[in-house]
Amino acid sequence: MGERHAAMGQRKGQALIAVIAVLLTGLWSAPALGQTVVAPEGQVYLAPLDDQALFISDTVTTARTFRADIGFDYLQPSFARRSTSLVVPAPMGGSVLGGTDDVANDFAFVPRLNVEYHFDDLGFGIAASGNLLTVSGKLVRNVVSTAGNGNLIVNNSLEIGVANIVEAVKPFDLTGFRICDGSCLEDFEFVATIGSRYAHVRQHYDASLTVSNGGTANTGSLIANQLYNGFGITSSLTSLYPLTEQLAAYSNVRGSLLIGNDERDSSINITAPMASSATAVTENRTLLMPVGELEIGLIYGFPLAHRGPPQSVAPLLWLKTGFVGQIWGDIGLLRINDTMGNQFSDSHLYLFGFTVQVGLDY
Repeated sequence: MGERHAAMGQRKGQALIAVIAVLLTGLWSAPALGQTVVAPEGQVYLAPLDDQALFISDTVTTARTFRADIGFDYLQPSFARRSTSLVVPAPMGGSVLGGTDDVANDFAFVPRLNVEYHFDDLGFGIAASGNLLTVSGKLVRNVVSTAGNGNLIVNNSLEIGVANIVEAVKPFDLTGFRICDGSCLEDFEFVATIGSRYAHVRQHYDASLTVSNGGTANTGSLIANQLYNGFGITSSLTSLYPLTEQLAAYSNVRGSLLIGNDERDSSINITAPMASSATAVTENRTLLMPVGELEIGLIYGFPLAHRGPPQSVAPLLWLKTGFVGQIWGDIGLLRINDTMGNQFSDSHLYLFGFTVQVGLDY
């Protein structure tokens, strides 16, 4: 009887050890919090919040390597210190002064395109992007003075084409930096780029003032042009902070330094009996042009259904919208003035508005 009890006790001990072994094996093989859970075939995969859903978790074996996005900016140009003054003699004596500052322009629809390819094993990628802006403005105004009335017409047009030809792209974060431990900086993801840029700028400005009295008319006109083609370097830093699994705030700061040929000319012509005059200035020189850009807004991404290995990620479709501001230094038209009081001056170009983009990471 004692031997039977001893044998039963031995079998119970072996069963208990087997149960404990099974439990330990299950706990050891279960995914830890924040790790990737292998999904069934065909199921959409989205990295958990701890791994930042818009980016790829380190535990994923197949990452998205290609990105293509299209969109548009809706921008309005502003020349903060542009000033025009035309003084035209009146047929009955005296003169009429027509003056303007910056001519109001409508917002311009600016298409943009960007493509990227990432080499996961090397930790960086390459990208190319471009955009094209074409905008025009017009002002028609009646100028009233004691010497007579004048009709003032001003036209303004601006074209800017930009191509970031080849850029190196490097994603990184601040994980592991002691100064960032326990702070919100650990949640940020960054992408830095550096590469080459080509920019084409063409602008035209003309103003005319016609002063009439009966069948007699005196006129004054201003014409100014600029053509610039420049090459240089460009660099940007994009930061992204996740707000939810699919929504994040982002910012992009870009600086460029271009060098190229700048052709400018301005002329003023007054046509009036006994008071006609003509003044013209030209300039053709090499210009170093700095450009600064800022973009800030929100990005929303969601994965698309796909078929493939369960450990791979789904293609990511995303939508981005935000505020855009740019400054182009030394892009103004050529200053001119004459002894009769006619003058024209210009300033840096400012662009402001918003952007909407849609993209696919595959």
